[in-house]
Amino acid sequence: MAAMTDAEPPGDLQLVAAYRSGDELAATEIVRRHGQPLARFLYGAGAMPDEVDDLVQETFFRAFHRLDTWRGEG
Repeated sequence: MAAMTDAEPPGDLQLVAAYRSGDELAATEIVRRHGQPLARFLYGAGAMPDEVDDLVQETFFRAFHRLDTWRGEG
């Protein structure tokens, strides 16, 4: 992923564009960047501790399969 070598890390829009172009490392970076905050949110929202990892995985699974509908607004 060429953008990863720049001095400033790529934003989410750039990572999504790279992933859509076939760059699997972009997906890895999205998960690395947002996985822990998502897990904290789910736990804080009442998810059972032993369910959090599965919920994070399911959330990313659904998100990556629906990226074609994402407008980049949120």
